[in-house]
Amino acid sequence: MATSKIYGNKDISLNTDLSGNLSVTSTELPVSSFTIDELDESIVNASNTSFVPAETYNLLKYRNWGFVVVNTSTGTNPIAKARLEISPDNVHWAIEMSEVEIEKDRFYIFSPFNFLKYARISYAAKSASEPISLEIYLQGQS
Repeated sequence: MATSKIYGNKDISLNTDLSGNLSVTSTELPVSSFTIDELDESIVNASNTSFVPAETYNLLKYRNWGFVVVNTSTGTNPIAKARLEISPDNVHWAIEMSEVEIEKDRFYIFSPFNFLKYARISYAAKSASEPISLEIYLQGQS
């Protein structure tokens, strides 16, 4: 296995373990390590025009996180609607980011303004006659 090191102006090297987790070592600065998780969900040929929640995630272990929603639909002009929702208890949900329209072969990044324990993406097709397919990615740094 090849190893690469990157040095900054303070002789700090950046290394990854066999799983790809980043560890930072330094002879001069106190540092801590972190891991990056990526989870994804596929939605295929959804024709609902009312919002439906995708998978719910517990985000307490993440310092930073965000969702990416990719419109992977194959129709002529399928437009997806998506929004970010957050909850303190997985029962009461608030819309954290208003709905956006995502055209075919485009994506949108949802970054939260507030932090609560749970988050999810809710989605809908703009038109029932143009079903949508989505890839929803959660990427978090702990």
